[in-house]
Amino acid sequence: MRQSQAAVKAGLLAAGVHILHEYRIVFNGFDVMADRATLIRALSIPGVARLVPVQSASPSLDNSVPFILGGESYADLGADGTGMRIAIIDTGIDYTHADFGGSGNPADYAANDPTVIEPGTFPTSKVIGGTDLVGEWYDSNCPAVPPSPGTCSSIPVPDADPLDVAGHGTHVAGIAAGLGTSKVAHGVAPGASLLIYKVFALGSTSSANVAAAIEMAVDPNGDGDTSDHVDVINMSLGSPYGRNTDLTAVASNAAAALGTIVVASAGNSGNNPYFAGSPAVASDAISVAAGNDPGVTVQLVTVAGSNGADGDKESLEGALTVPLAVTGTVSGPAVQLGAVGTPDARACSALPAGSLTGKIPLIERGVCTFRTKVLNAQGAGASAVVVYNQLPAADPIIMGGSGAGITIPGVMIGNLDGIAVSGAIGAGTTFTMDPANTLSIPNRLQGFTSRGPRFGDSVLKPDITAPGGNIFSAFVGSGDDGINLSGTSMASPHVAGAAALLRQLHPTWSVQEVKDVLMNTATDAERGGEVYPVALMGAGRVRVDVAADVSSVVVPGSATFAVRESDRTAVKTYTFDLQVRNKGTSTKTFAISDAFRTPTEDDGSIMLSHPASISVSQGRARTFTLSLQIDFRLLPPSDFLEYDGFVTLTQTNGGDVLRVPFHVIPVARSAAGTTGNEDSHFTLRNRGLADSLVDIYQLGVRDPNEDLIHEAKGLPNDPDNWFDIRATGAHAFDVPGLGRILEFGIATWGLRSVANMMVTEVWIDANGDGTPDYLVEVADLGLLLSGSFDATGQMVSAVVELTSGNGFLEFLVANPRNTAVQTAPILLDDLNFLGATFGAPQIDPSHPTFRYMVDTNDLETGAQDTTGSATFNAIQPAVDASPNFLALPAGTSARIDVIGEGSLLVLYYNNVAGPAQSQIVQVGHGN
Repeated sequence: MRQSQAAVKAGLLAAGVHILHEYRIVFNGFDVMADRATLIRALSIPGVARLVPVQSASPSLDNSVPFILGGESYADLGADGTGMRIAIIDTGIDYTHADFGGSGNPADYAANDPTVIEPGTFPTSKVIGGTDLVGEWYDSNCPAVPPSPGTCSSIPVPDADPLDVAGHGTHVAGIAAGLGTSKVAHGVAPGASLLIYKVFALGSTSSANVAAAIEMAVDPNGDGDTSDHVDVINMSLGSPYGRNTDLTAVASNAAAALGTIVVASAGNSGNNPYFAGSPAVASDAISVAAGNDPGVTVQLVTVAGSNGADGDKESLEGALTVPLAVTGTVSGPAVQLGAVGTPDARACSALPAGSLTGKIPLIERGVCTFRTKVLNAQGAGASAVVVYNQLPAADPIIMGGSGAGITIPGVMIGNLDGIAVSGAIGAGTTFTMDPANTLSIPNRLQGFTSRGPRFGDSVLKPDITAPGGNIFSAFVGSGDDGINLSGTSMASPHVAGAAALLRQLHPTWSVQEVKDVLMNTATDAERGGEVYPVALMGAGRVRVDVAADVSSVVVPGSATFAVRESDRTAVKTYTFDLQVRNKGTSTKTFAISDAFRTPTEDDGSIMLSHPASISVSQGRARTFTLSLQIDFRLLPPSDFLEYDGFVTLTQTNGGDVLRVPFHVIPVARSAAGTTGNEDSHFTLRNRGLADSLVDIYQLGVRDPNEDLIHEAKGLPNDPDNWFDIRATGAHAFDVPGLGRILEFGIATWGLRSVANMMVTEVWIDANGDGTPDYLVEVADLGLLLSGSFDATGQMVSAVVELTSGNGFLEFLVANPRNTAVQTAPILLDDLNFLGATFGAPQIDPSHPTFRYMVDTNDLETGAQDTTGSATFNAIQPAVDASPNFLALPAGTSARIDVIGEGSLLVLYYNNVAGPAQSQIVQVGHGN
């Protein structure tokens, strides 16, 4: 490497470039300084593949901490966390880092053995306790092999030293309570002490380890007396589709009951309902979403001379293109390469030489790599590129990949901007990218932050938002430096530090009161003037200064009405009690008002009512009732509706202003069914408020309502009826161009939020010998492809030949929310192709009848429901219906003709979720 770099080094020096550092181990290159013109010339030196600017180490905590403190000093607040103890359950901590009072010498960290405590190293005056629950080679996803150095194992090897190796815990701890260094700003509660419980090493951990850490945090000296519990626990960890009965959630609720404030990250799964994770969804924990702070900006692209799309468009610079900070402002004629959605627009093929000289093309994302697109434009003479996201309504992303050979800048804009600009480019249109033309977006949410509500019961989560994008905090092993990281992992410790400040100010306030006052005093997170849904941001962005200044609180901090269904009663009223607690020294009177989050939601279908005002004497509490009336007839058509907003209590004559988010998921339901059994036909009638799709199957088996999850004594009941099978069925039909579809229908006893936590398996014995030959599976698409939940919540069916393990993904399967039905369709030709290829029995006209049984699996608990077996003729069913699939509008009826005799399973997709969504109908002779 030295020899290969020598010629490049000589060329750089000859060009007037000053070399600061030479990298040969962790990076192949040089750290250089030069003016812009010299750097541009350096790109032409043989061997210089790419010019990358050193990122400015502007500490993001310098932005995020003052942001949530409202610009107030700790003297103004009257608290800095002194006397408070925060437990960090994470990857450990680098207690040698100067941010935690350590030596700040990287050599001290390098010499520290993470498996033992060297004399005098730990604990410290700042990091006063903790332990390592798992060891250095632990990952819960690894095999349970005997632990040994260098071998990943799911068997933990605890030791006393919580020294961080991975770095996540150090970064998190710095945000919550770091002291600050010359390079890293202090955390939210720099006066607080830290206890560190290491539960991660190489990757994942188990809920058992997390629960054990929580238990240690509420009894640090292990004597069984919890009076020494920590003040705050932070857990920047979790898993999607969390529920309140998860072990970590149960442990969190127990810790809160003992007097510890529990704060946890909502998750990074994205903006899809029910993604919010455990343990943050625990009722008494504070679940934190990730937003921005004033230090987060976007690059603007100025469009001029267009046919109606002029203005600044938000963009993100590519990671593989030359930065604008190096090139300076770039401007030139805009070029539309092709209409939206066309191959020309994607620039995946070479462009004519010189066709883009001095111009800036608009390119659609997709099909080929970003590098290919940029190089094709560059080869045609382009001075820069503007790419737009092709995914519907999607925001821009940072273009990644190899930058080899790229010498021009490039940015990406969002889908809606790209479509608008593409259709408006004219002969005089220009693009301008000025590195100084940026926009601060402090009140936005990060795109990855997980949306609620909570899986199962639809309780509102997350609770609050804090900065979680590009947070610069302590970097493990660096001595005194930091690193930028993003995630709800970074948002959670901001709130943990905030909770420590509030507890210091109000030592007699309960855990719930601290949580709720942070929610009561939060402010809106918004984009372009539109406030985010409360199921995404919770009560809003945390404002510690406001929370510290009020002397009253509304309990609980949110009003959750959950899922409300009606099939025949047009108007229903629901109530929720809120208690106002006056913590001050004089009577307080509050005016009470309400508002929907957006004008669109105020459509007349939902009406709120409450007292106009309430007075509360000092040191007392009063309860008022919030009533919510739903006219189900007025709800707009939608697969999923959420109505939300805020009830605001404003103290008269100035003083406290407290907000409580409300949230409801209203569903107008059908009331479809049949009342009689007939020989050759029957009539379906929908007497409900809404339309419904109806699916009719030959009945397979009925299955009883069982207790499938056997909770340990003292644990809360974990509902299981959402995957508890009520009945199964099958039908088959031909689709032109596809072939014959074999589909199974499964009805469950209870409502489930979404199907992603359930895996449905249909075991097919094609020749009746008692051994299954094929598996039809319905599961989350991401779990099948990559082991991680799909970012959009898609479900898919698959068919597998069991002796070989080979199979096909079949259909994207509808994943309606809050339902009690599941379908499992496959192509019969695919099953038979697998059979012919691997020697398994086939299902065809010569052998049409097979046996099948169904099981459902709860991914959280491992509980399973298994049915008995049934037979089905895939070519000529013993009993069928015509039609066997139909839409049944409200107030209408439909005749269903019967073919054969026996029992049918009828699924009513929009009836009230649960037993009402399925019906067994006897048909044929004698009925």
